[in-house]
Amino acid sequence: MNAHKDRIVQAFSKSAQTYDLAAQVQADVASEVAANALRCALPVNPDVLEIGCGTGGLTRRILDGISGGRFLISDISAQMLACCQGNTSDSRASFVRMDGEHPDLGTQSFDLIVSSLAIQWFSDLNAGLERLSQHLKPGGHIVFSTLGEHTFKEWRAAHADLELLDGMPAFLSSAAITLAWPKSGRGEVREKRIQRGYADARTFARTLKTIGANTPAMGHRPLSPKNFRRVSDQLGQNFTNTYHVVFGQFTKV
Repeated sequence: MNAHKDRIVQAFSKSAQTYDLAAQVQADVASEVAANALRCALPVNPDVLEIGCGTGGLTRRILDGISGGRFLISDISAQMLACCQGNTSDSRASFVRMDGEHPDLGTQSFDLIVSSLAIQWFSDLNAGLERLSQHLKPGGHIVFSTLGEHTFKEWRAAHADLELLDGMPAFLSSAAITLAWPKSGRGEVREKRIQRGYADARTFARTLKTIGANTPAMGHRPLSPKNFRRVSDQLGQNFTNTYHVVFGQFTKV
């Protein structure tokens, strides 16, 4: 694991106990991922893998929607995985700490691989999806959501207007995600923009910290208190920020 990903893991691990307090957008997106996954053609007792389970928002929805089957639930953070396991009382589920970008699965294969708002933290999406596709059975599906390039565009714009660096990760465009599909099947993407209001800049920054999504881009230095106040003034009170969510679905042929 590289140093940047290790910082991401540490941030999410610290937020394991507070994540659900501020993760309403994440919960709504997980519901949509679950609905997309449950529309897939699956065998009677599917083998299902989840990447980046967090506290279990998607986990519970998938377990509730599928009768029978075997479920392997994973997260790179031991603390997040423990929270998910504590929130899940289903004998069909087993849990493993694992980096979904580099899955340590041996010869295991799955009918369905699901993930909600986790793969944006992959260092190389193309390579990560290719590795996951190698663990799909023929006709199997990867169904996920991730953050797209226009996420937090208002926050970014306020920094740009002041000629400051915003420190946000460079999330991928839908076009880039489309180019990342493994050659062993076919995939499609769909976009959605979700507006979320924040009382002020400090509230937004605190929310990201609460859910563990506050790791800046590599090499970014935090703003000085003076410059943070300038950004806050630029955004004003009760500003709206955009979550640009990309939903993807891949089927192995």
